[in-house]
Amino acid sequence: MKKYPDGTYEVCHIGIQKVHTKDIIGLGLRPRDIANDNKMKRLRQSVATKGWKDESPIDLHLYLIPEGKYTVCSGGNHRPYLADKLHIPSIEAAVDVVIPKGKITEDTAKAIEALRRNYQILEHEANTFNHYLKTQRFQRSGNNHDHEKKLDEMYNQLTQINIQIKLLLKTEAYHLGYIPKDWFFRTHEKVNKRERKKE
Repeated sequence: MKKYPDGTYEVCHIGIQKVHTKDIIGLGLRPRDIANDNKMKRLRQSVATKGWKDESPIDLHLYLIPEGKYTVCSGGNHRPYLADKLHIPSIEAAVDVVIPKGKITEDTAKAIEALRRNYQILEHEANTFNHYLKTQRFQRSGNNHDHEKKLDEMYNQLTQINIQIKLLLKTEAYHLGYIPKDWFFRTHEKVNKRERKKE
């Protein structure tokens, strides 16, 4: 990630995806520091007895950079290293795609900026209102249903704004060729299902 200094890119969470082991080119720790440590020994033993079964791929957090390669963001250095040594072709990981700000269209950048401004305003209002309600709960030893409902609606609006930002970034990542079609449409299907459940 040295090629992408802080503040020059957006990061968009894609979710758990299957990635090619050979495309993971950057670890967060030096290979010689993890090759034979205790964690690696336990992982090797587990693979030897159970085969390659990663029950918690969310702990392996990868950045997908514009070059189509992956680097470890936080946690999970041992699994990519061992998978490469054992010639395991693909593994699952939690993937975030890195999008240089200079590649994002002007319209999308403006839309994201406006959404983030709205988010900050609404978040401040929601937190202020929540603080007020905490005081009321303490003084009256009870909850005002209408006020609690209003607070829930405010936090739901914040969630919706975040979803809109993520969808805008994922759309940019797809159009730039950073993520494949099935990753993009799978994400939209999940969002649509959540929306239908709310209805």
